[in-house]
Amino acid sequence: MKNNLPAKIPQGINTWALQLERTDQIAWERGEEFDTLQFKWEEVSIASRSTVMSISNAVARAHPDFTDKQVKDMAISIKNVKDMKRGDYVLGVEGESLIEKVGYINEIGGELRQAAIQIRWNKEIPESRTSRPLFDQNKVVQKVKGKMWEEIYFDIERLVGFVPAHLHENFYQESYEYIVKEPTKLYFGVPKKEQGGKITLFYGTNRNKTGSANFNEYYGGQVEKLQFGLCEVNIPKGHVQGELERPKIWKLQFKENPNRDVVISDLRELEENDFMSQLSQGLDGLPRKAALVFIHGYNVSFAEAARRAGQIAWDIPFQGLPGFFSWPSAGKVIDYLADIEKADASVLPLQAFIEKMIEQTGVEELHLIAHSMGNRVLTATLKNLSQTTLLLPKLHCIKQIVLGAADIDQQVFMDNILPAFKTIGERRTIYSSDSDRALIVSKGIRHGLTRLGDAGPKLFVAEGVDTVDASNVPSEGNGHGYIFDTKELLTDLFYLLGKGLPPSDRRLKAREKDGLKYWLFLE
Repeated sequence: MKNNLPAKIPQGINTWALQLERTDQIAWERGEEFDTLQFKWEEVSIASRSTVMSISNAVARAHPDFTDKQVKDMAISIKNVKDMKRGDYVLGVEGESLIEKVGYINEIGGELRQAAIQIRWNKEIPESRTSRPLFDQNKVVQKVKGKMWEEIYFDIERLVGFVPAHLHENFYQESYEYIVKEPTKLYFGVPKKEQGGKITLFYGTNRNKTGSANFNEYYGGQVEKLQFGLCEVNIPKGHVQGELERPKIWKLQFKENPNRDVVISDLRELEENDFMSQLSQGLDGLPRKAALVFIHGYNVSFAEAARRAGQIAWDIPFQGLPGFFSWPSAGKVIDYLADIEKADASVLPLQAFIEKMIEQTGVEELHLIAHSMGNRVLTATLKNLSQTTLLLPKLHCIKQIVLGAADIDQQVFMDNILPAFKTIGERRTIYSSDSDRALIVSKGIRHGLTRLGDAGPKLFVAEGVDTVDASNVPSEGNGHGYIFDTKELLTDLFYLLGKGLPPSDRRLKAREKDGLKYWLFLE
């Protein structure tokens, strides 16, 4: 066989025969010199080095209505797209017909859940150099004569500085015929349409009642005695994971609409005995007697806390009884200092709420998530619980403790909280980010005192705590709500709360600081 190609061929170049089965999430942009192929898999959260199996699991979670074949096809498509590189060859296939072009990938880019592939078409394929039908029993797609491939081969060499890995003589027939045995099928199904529904939450609060019958104004911002109840939160059809759909003034939406927004659809205050009885009955009906309590941060009203707790539990999704504790934040930006006082005044009520749940409901798995200033309430509460002698034998039911975007002084936490904190719970997780602009402001108010939720050079690491740096996860707004408005964090919470997995078994990569491990999200 005549061979004018170099003997040693570096690794790294593939040939792709692109067959576009569906176009719901595939868009072509035609250009004079090149075409751009845009792929999107926005519902599917995956890591950068995922296998087909792990991608299949992610697809199945995002699209529970897909058949096994649809899940597999979409997973393979995503894996193929993520494996494409600059300089790879492209054969154009549409249905079962060849697009009469051969080219290569000139550029490839995109964001976390999409890719933009710029294809520069290099050669038209004459009819004499094609074989039809393209799909025979051996799945032979295309045969192209050697002369053409030699020309494209040297074009690629000029583009990327080396020659294709797979242009080995095993891929050639006598006359340099190149055989593609199966096309790269790029399949993207129709995204799952969230059907919405209602989720019931239990709650405890030390807020005052306003006397208003409006669920959004039922409780105020003054400190009162501990109260209990149930509320129902409506998740609208078409809800997007990580979003808290609310009326948008800029769209001239001035009133809540349950068909569009996350809203409180019912609220019932209960006496303590009735509340604990209903909680016990709810736990008895579950495979795992698991409950989740969310503790919100500063500048959050009762209604906002309820909606957020509902969205988190819905989006994870949490397989247990979800609830929240709402301390009397004023729900106003200007009341930051007043909220600190109210947070401190809420430690004993939260302690009582948790103690009563543990003693009266038979809960076997209690998970606690705090956000922002809510961490101040939770960590002080847990310190108290660790010193409550009569309760110690029952504290083993506390499993996962999550501190998200914690607005706590780092040194105070290290000296006063951590020694007791790390004795409670099966696992303790701190989520931090250097993109959290709210904590930057908080640190400025305190003349630079580092917050527990800070990342970068000030990232907090300690024995007995799993620190996860979420700085590389883009979040909306001021970046303070990343623990509940990003798919990466919600997925991580699913693995943590639902399966109890350690960081090493989740989609995280280990890094080291001061001889201790911390964790980053895969990019």
